[in-house]
Amino acid sequence: MISDVEICNLALSKIGESTINTLTEASVEAQTCTLYYPNVRDNLLRQYPWNFTSKSVQLGQTAIDIPENTIWQYLYTYPSDCLRIRKVFENGSYVLPVPNDFEIISYENVKYICCDIYQAYCRYTQQITDPTLFDSCFVDALACKLAMELAVPLTNSSDRLKIAMQLFQASIA
Repeated sequence: MISDVEICNLALSKIGESTINTLTEASVEAQTCTLYYPNVRDNLLRQYPWNFTSKSVQLGQTAIDIPENTIWQYLYTYPSDCLRIRKVFENGSYVLPVPNDFEIISYENVKYICCDIYQAYCRYTQQITDPTLFDSCFVDALACKLAMELAVPLTNSSDRLKIAMQLFQASIA
């Protein structure tokens, strides 16, 4: 079973740095991993439509009146575990060529999905933080992407950054 620490250690080893035992230890490596890891993970999840993160749900319609919503017929709550909306669609029309126009609006620190589809569904990238659910290709890409982010603060070496970038490009190819 893969863990956050193991992913960080893969990244650290790719740039020639010492590995860690926990993310809470007092080492510079652990502190830097703790700082970068969640953001790098979520950005990589958003960047590609990974199969293990795809989720489809019927959206919950809301009756709140948002001043910015002047062109859309329906307003839906934004799924709490959503990192990126991929598609908004009607029931039964996921693969059919239907208009996929929607807009995400924030109002009073809450996100909403606006569209012209009654009883809309959406396909989105779900935020997954449990590394045991990660696909092995994602683990490799995440370790390489994290290595890219860690290279400069930990090594101050453009050569190690270039190597990490090449490894990342190869991992997502």
